[in-house]
Amino acid sequence: MGNIKYTSTRNTDEANQFASAQVIKQGIANDGGLFMPTVIVRIDEKTLADFSNQSYEEIAAYILSLYLTDYSKSDITDIAKQAYSKSNFPDGAAKVTKVTDKINVLELYHGPTSAFKDMALQIMPLLLKKAFDITGEKRKALILVATSGDTGKAALEGTKNIDGINTLVFYPRDGVSEVQIANEYTGRQ
Repeated sequence: MGNIKYTSTRNTDEANQFASAQVIKQGIANDGGLFMPTVIVRIDEKTLADFSNQSYEEIAAYILSLYLTDYSKSDITDIAKQAYSKSNFPDGAAKVTKVTDKINVLELYHGPTSAFKDMALQIMPLLLKKAFDITGEKRKALILVATSGDTGKAALEGTKNIDGINTLVFYPRDGVSEVQIANEYTGRQ
């Protein structure tokens, strides 16, 4: 497949393409656009069928390895295992529950803060930390989060034990409901 590069949604020139570690480290393109891969990888039907016999962490590692081509496969596997571990997701990440013979429900609330955002915010800081290693970055990261809900708590939980990455959460004075305030202080979502 080769190395996948990323470009801004506002400037797709070949000279404006970057490796995944740089993109993860940078976050937003210099021109204010979002980064997108220059290639969308196709997954064949057999591989898709094989997913039904794999854990979420195995599927995540496989898909990430297709797009994060400057990360080693072993690093991606280790990161996925750490992010979606039993300690973070005691009931399993992306648990599927059978409701009826014809209805299954994908449950995304089994993470440390009971918010679906845990799915991304448990793995993203680990990918960022590794991006710093890959690119030789020596500075520390400060992630700024503005929220009126559970994003801040999920971001704080995802970065709490990662050296070199700090998180600052901004909450609006009048924008948080009484339920959100209660949940923030009790740890419930």
